[in-house]
Amino acid sequence: MAEPQRPNSGPVPAGPSGYVIRPPQPSPAAPAAPAPPTTTTPATAAAAPPFREPALIGGLTQNGAVIGAALMLGLLVLIFVMRGAVRSHLIANRASLASANGASWALFTFLFVAAFTVVFGLLGQFWTVLSFIIPI
Repeated sequence: MAEPQRPNSGPVPAGPSGYVIRPPQPSPAAPAAPAPPTTTTPATAAAAPPFREPALIGGLTQNGAVIGAALMLGLLVLIFVMRGAVRSHLIANRASLASANGASWALFTFLFVAAFTVVFGLLGQFWTVLSFIIPI
């Protein structure tokens, strides 16, 4: 379906990014040809959706993914050190090795999943998606 042509009536208003798009200027060597008459019907007059920047729509960009991966790597090391400290503390307080090890890995898993959810939720602007906040 062909999009209807618009007459060049001046600059397009600035969008959310502040850029102004100016219509092309006719070259002085070529004579201006009149535009063919167009008829618009409801089927062909469908307006294009408004322009939105990717950051306004939501979603994780490549830069956000790299930043999130670096943050998660740092948090992984920090949480792993915390797991070892909790395990040592539980063993010092007379917990069995198996139960201290199990409890420390459970804490590690919980903290890592919580950190992953928070980091990528903030970077990807996913807090508006109900299924992301409350997993099924």
